[in-house]
Amino acid sequence: MATQQDLIDGMERWLPDDIDVPDTTQRRDAAITSALRRFGRDVPRRSAQEVTANPVATAGLTDGWDNEFSELISVEWPYLTETAGILSKSLQAMPDGSPRATIDVEADGTYAIRFPGFPVAVGSSAFITYTLAWTAASLPTVWEEAVTVKASALLCHQLAGLYDGTEMPEPSGIALINAGERADSFREHAKVLDELYRDLVGQAPSQMPPASKRKHAQFKESTA
Repeated sequence: MATQQDLIDGMERWLPDDIDVPDTTQRRDAAITSALRRFGRDVPRRSAQEVTANPVATAGLTDGWDNEFSELISVEWPYLTETAGILSKSLQAMPDGSPRATIDVEADGTYAIRFPGFPVAVGSSAFITYTLAWTAASLPTVWEEAVTVKASALLCHQLAGLYDGTEMPEPSGIALINAGERADSFREHAKVLDELYRDLVGQAPSQMPPASKRKHAQFKESTA
């Protein structure tokens, strides 16, 4: 497993050599964080747990529920009984419009799932599957390249916008033209990286070969 800094350092392989903005370290850190969130949508990290408390009153989600990211995939209850049913979508509505399940924050900051309006017996259990956010520490080694590629693409998109907004500081217009060329270069580099990311996570067919030093050299040449 990696650290956040490991992933930041891993971006070096995919970025142009001439990135010279002063806050590039902070920008890379933010890009890794955003890439992990995006990767979590494309390749979900799932948690499955049996909750043995009374699901009607409260069923604690103990394995890292993130209220801004996590989604319920399914809930089977009462678990391992002949009458077990599965709720297939997060907060799927009842006929009267009320939710079948709710996720509530507790006083201690933890989260719980509740099943309003369902007469589930005390002591029964539920089996819950939901998504978690990826972190650098939880990311399998096999996916580190995909995240660093996506982070590099995000950073290049950001730098393209930064150079697009550069004002002309001198009448000759030379600085403005150079800024425009830099913006186009970063934008094209980002497109290549986005395509590679899609290929790595299997989102769409791609003619690009697997990532290699030879391909990286082509990236470098494209931004020279």
